[in-house]
Amino acid sequence: MTMPDRSRYRIAVIAPHFVQYHSPLYRTMAEDYSLDITILYLDDLGLRSADNDEFNHSPVWDISLTEGYRYKLLKNCGHGGGEGFLAKVNFGLLRELSHLNYDAVLIQGYSILSYWLAMTIAKVNGLPVIWRGEVTNKLNEFDKGAKALLKRFVRTIFLRQASAILYTCAGNKTFLTDHGISEDILYPFPCAVDNEHFQAGYANYKADYEEIRSSLGIGKGDLVVLFCGRLVPRKRPMDLFRAAARLSSDEVTLLVVGDGPLRDKLDAYAKKCGIKVIFTGFVNQSQIGRYYTISDVIALVSQYDPSPKALNEAMNFEVAIVVSDVVGTATDLVEQGRNGFIVKTGDIGAIASRLEAMLHDRRLCAAMGRSSANRVLKFNYRGDLEGLKSALVGLPNTNRSPLAAKRRSQSP
Repeated sequence: MTMPDRSRYRIAVIAPHFVQYHSPLYRTMAEDYSLDITILYLDDLGLRSADNDEFNHSPVWDISLTEGYRYKLLKNCGHGGGEGFLAKVNFGLLRELSHLNYDAVLIQGYSILSYWLAMTIAKVNGLPVIWRGEVTNKLNEFDKGAKALLKRFVRTIFLRQASAILYTCAGNKTFLTDHGISEDILYPFPCAVDNEHFQAGYANYKADYEEIRSSLGIGKGDLVVLFCGRLVPRKRPMDLFRAAARLSSDEVTLLVVGDGPLRDKLDAYAKKCGIKVIFTGFVNQSQIGRYYTISDVIALVSQYDPSPKALNEAMNFEVAIVVSDVVGTATDLVEQGRNGFIVKTGDIGAIASRLEAMLHDRRLCAAMGRSSANRVLKFNYRGDLEGLKSALVGLPNTNRSPLAAKRRSQSP
């Protein structure tokens, strides 16, 4: 995508907190000469530990989340421990978006007050807004009746204030069009991870495949089925355990990378049913590649999961896939029967059947893994960058905010 060469686009990116998946994306944006981005963080979560009901251990990431791009950390006057509409209240947005010469604002959600503040301030100051999020229609099943209708109405009002919207997967695009958003302002921004980083990790760990498996006590002929994520009800890890209990062979090891309140229940079930399982607990980014490397299949059978990045990560390690149909990126990342299988949420028999097929046909499983590695290459940060630049070109007012242009001409 060729950008107008008048000057660089100055973009304020509103980010809720420091996220290990987003930092390399911001670095990619910062490397593009046509963009001049500033990340406005609303909280320092990610750089510090915090209570979280979905983790038994609250993570602080062991990779750099701040290098390679410009950012500002705004004072947060919110409360709620990181969750809820009032968790992030950042009045510093008023100064940032009112007095600095940004050409556009990228808002990444709608569920906290500061996103609404950013939208309001941007509109008052004549700044075009680009919106992105990863929500899918499955969210609506958690709210019923008048409450659901009210939430939908409010969401629609918010989304329609955006001049351009970046959709992250097929499920996300359906959600947006169902809210009346015109496809004319939708631009692809695929869910992605740092593929090059994980491919390098695979190359590094591959030679130690046997040693890693042996150190974990995994049988030489075992099919290793990976679950990677929080052990919480919406991820439905028990469905995977129940499916494993139905398999005809004991040459299966469940490798559970992650932690959460369901761990003890899962452990008790595994012991009761004679399932071989390894619980690693929380694993940080610098070590996660060890476990992807020795996995044959990743199984993510959630009841709501818009874009589990563990799926993208694992695909870089030639891992086959079993995924539930409500995962937002399922149809994007999985070609049925080629690199994995999509099953209906809660269909334990289907999960077991797909695992059984790969258990007894290791060539099929390996071929699916290789196909995964090829398929994930299309979902990368460069594609996100192109989507953002397309959205910028498509902004109204000759691709520039008139007020921002006026401010620029008055700047010394």
